[in-house]
Amino acid sequence: MEGGNRGFPASRYSNQKVPKSTPTVADMDLNNLETLSRISGWAQGIVIGLIIVLAIAQASKYFIDRRLSDLKESRDRASQQKILVLQSVVDSQQLAIKNVDERTKTWRLTDDQIAKMATVLRKHKDIKVRIIAESSPDLEPFTRQLERLFNEAQWTIVESSISFDKAYDGISIFGGGKPETDAPAFIADLYRGLQHAGVQLEKPTADSSLPLDVVGIQIGKSKRH
Repeated sequence: MEGGNRGFPASRYSNQKVPKSTPTVADMDLNNLETLSRISGWAQGIVIGLIIVLAIAQASKYFIDRRLSDLKESRDRASQQKILVLQSVVDSQQLAIKNVDERTKTWRLTDDQIAKMATVLRKHKDIKVRIIAESSPDLEPFTRQLERLFNEAQWTIVESSISFDKAYDGISIFGGGKPETDAPAFIADLYRGLQHAGVQLEKPTADSSLPLDVVGIQIGKSKRH
């Protein structure tokens, strides 16, 4: 072999340091006071972190439950208010129906009352009658009784019709003439006769569109618009 300065090249790894492995718990000396203190510090930090997380979770749950309770109470109050309003409307309607029913109970004429009234009204000659009644089975008997009364009084019924307008409230008597004048005698006698028979009705009203020898009667149970 030839001599010289050349030789087998040294390994490029020969001068590099081998990295040390990261120590694990198993590598730690658990009999060493410093090691145990370090582990205790880690454990305490973990415990404190868990306590903070638990506190935040507990606070969040409290506020969510409180908000949920408030929303439920608000909803319940709104529902209760709606119920009270609806109940008030129902009570008002029931009272109105009761008042109408109580009033319409008086809308009837007996045979004796018809006979006595017809005797008084018969002295008024050549009187014409127009009757308009709201469409209701409850009103038909009274309408028929009025027709019988006017027939016996020898008044001429020029109209007896049913209205679907439902705009009449109670019994109204209309006569021709002006409001400032007194009601004609035949209308006054008719009004007094119905009152004496116990029929609740409105006072006679003047209607200038009616001839002076015509009496108009409207009958209804609905509230006037």
